[in-house]
Amino acid sequence: MPGIVVVGAGAVGSFFGGLLARAGESVTLIGRPAHLKAIEKHGLRIDSKAWGREEIIHGLGLSQDIKAVAMADLVLFCVKSTQTAVVAESMQGALSDNAVVLSMQNGVENPEILRRLLPQARVVPVAVYVALALGSPGCVQHFGRGELTVGPSSPWLEAAAERLREADIGVTVSDQVMRDLWLKLVVNTAFNAFSAVTQKTYGEMFKEPMVQSTVRQLTQEAVAVAQAEGHDISIEQGWSAVETIAKTMVDQRSSTAQDLAAGKLTEIDFLNGTVVRRAEMHGLSVPVVRALWSLVRLMEGRSR
Repeated sequence: MPGIVVVGAGAVGSFFGGLLARAGESVTLIGRPAHLKAIEKHGLRIDSKAWGREEIIHGLGLSQDIKAVAMADLVLFCVKSTQTAVVAESMQGALSDNAVVLSMQNGVENPEILRRLLPQARVVPVAVYVALALGSPGCVQHFGRGELTVGPSSPWLEAAAERLREADIGVTVSDQVMRDLWLKLVVNTAFNAFSAVTQKTYGEMFKEPMVQSTVRQLTQEAVAVAQAEGHDISIEQGWSAVETIAKTMVDQRSSTAQDLAAGKLTEIDFLNGTVVRRAEMHGLSVPVVRALWSLVRLMEGRSR
């Protein structure tokens, strides 16, 4: 019987896959051995500061074999952007025709990569709004939010969105999803690299006026590129989104900061790197975005 398969069951994939399993969906997680082993033994633990409680979710299917996507009519594609192409290639020949693939990833380039490598699938760009961390194998820490924007609208996407809503996941179907992804990229460009280099939370960063000024410059540079790409995002909208994150996720460090601290390869090439590459295409200069990109890449080399 077709079900839901999470490809890349880290914090994001495990969280949303767990909510779907809790609602009665047949969910299989494809992830790292230590994480899956802990879930097999104790269940998936979601420790939520936002909910003020901890939940243990059982009944999840577990696999290390990417070919498990063969059983999926809905795929939550949650791998790091650095792995999109290689994982998508490994799914070729296994994924059923017309399977819905939700690209639940950072950055704006992943949906096009997936469409190119998985032409038989229905690939959906997704803007994910949630603050998570993988605290330990088998445990997801949830700090806030948990909504998705998907699009563009279609009957089959509406059906997929309804399955998510039945699991108490907030879903908005929008024909402007790529604009939303670009606005999220603006926020990520403003915060992620800076948080990674300093290992500071968003709240700590915003206490310092000089840092605020630099974050504003990062925002302006990223918005200019988004506008050149054809997206209706103003400086005011970009800065408002940045300020909202600083105020609502005070104690959060960026995913880039978490990866860097753990000695992992970050997604910085698909965040600041994307902004720099697209800026060059449009003849724009983004010196602060470029500087922080180069700093994180340098630090990655040390951590590896």
